[in-house]
Amino acid sequence: MFKVIDVSGCPGGTSCLVITKESAFLCDTGFSFSARDTAENVRRALANAAAGGASGEVPDGARRLDYILLTHSHFDHAAGTPIVARAFPEAKIVASHHAAEIFARPGARRGIYEMDVAAARNVGRDAGEDTTSELRVDMEVGSGDVIQAPGETIRVYDTPGHTNCSVSYYFENEDLLVTSESSGFKFDDLLCPAFLTSYRDSLESIALVERLAPRYLLPPHAGLISGDEAKAYPAAIRGESEAKADFILSRHRAGMSEEDIVRDLIAEYFDGLIRDTGLQPRESFETNARILVPRLIAEAQTPTP
Repeated sequence: MFKVIDVSGCPGGTSCLVITKESAFLCDTGFSFSARDTAENVRRALANAAAGGASGEVPDGARRLDYILLTHSHFDHAAGTPIVARAFPEAKIVASHHAAEIFARPGARRGIYEMDVAAARNVGRDAGEDTTSELRVDMEVGSGDVIQAPGETIRVYDTPGHTNCSVSYYFENEDLLVTSESSGFKFDDLLCPAFLTSYRDSLESIALVERLAPRYLLPPHAGLISGDEAKAYPAAIRGESEAKADFILSRHRAGMSEEDIVRDLIAEYFDGLIRDTGLQPRESFETNARILVPRLIAEAQTPTP
């Protein structure tokens, strides 16, 4: 059996630790400004796991962190990686080939830091040092690749739609799928579609979840879900995605400008749903909206291959 522990340093920059009998994996690292808190949470969780859940003084090196699994390159999932990697230098950082390319670009690193600063400001915290020059990938992966860890076989799937660098990780021994944001996410009772680079790709990523039909799902920004809830998740998030796409495209068909559609999208989805959760700063949502709207319109006008 395995454990999933939320080790997030700050809400919105979710990091989950998956601990199995022989290995430990950190799924995403969250924000940079809260990464020291994340690293300390990981250290305590590993120590408690080694002690059978005992509380008290935390010994160093109780359990090693074997891998850091990044689902994609966005700041709220990957910006904390350098600081966490400093705390756990033995851990191999895993991400897609495309994520590795993004981390190598100075302009992309600058954008990651700027969004992290906005997120820190959003919760009244200091952004701290810019560590994006230390972003790296030790193991580049894509669909068909297998991570063979002690006691675990993890299959990797490209799952684009939110970003082109998104990947998901299927733990065969545990029947656990760690999904990327391309197949949406769940926060409390809120189901959030998250297609950005491609609506069609996002629907394909959701279909993958449905085909694999894992017993356990670990979507981003959510705790572990299982049983009937996991079975229902793909259809539910597909319905939410279709509703969001129709929200945008119906306004386009009615002759609204892209600027007005972005305004409505912010009012409906950010102000109406996300703002009070603290999951995302407005700057980040608006940036994504300005990418999403023209891309979805262009995609809708392109025949399906």
